[in-house]
Amino acid sequence: MVFGMALTQKVTVTLPVEQVAAVRVLVAQGQAESVSGFVTTAVALALEDRLAFEELLEAGLDKSGGPMTEAERTWADEILQDRG
Repeated sequence: MVFGMALTQKVTVTLPVEQVAAVRVLVAQGQAESVSGFVTTAVALALEDRLAFEELLEAGLDKSGGPMTEAERTWADEILQDRG
């Protein structure tokens, strides 16, 4: 192991065939280092987006009176349920 390199772990994921094909095209065109590199970047961006959304939500809640009450959470859950 080279010092300074991030630890990695091999996992298996299932993706739609079209997505795999599109990523492989990007790799072949030199727009992505590898399939694993592309997926690593995509996951990192998704995690950053999730954290940014959580921070935005927390800031909004702080400005509007703090965390949701149980009654507000129940109301929101009912409204946001799958509307079929």
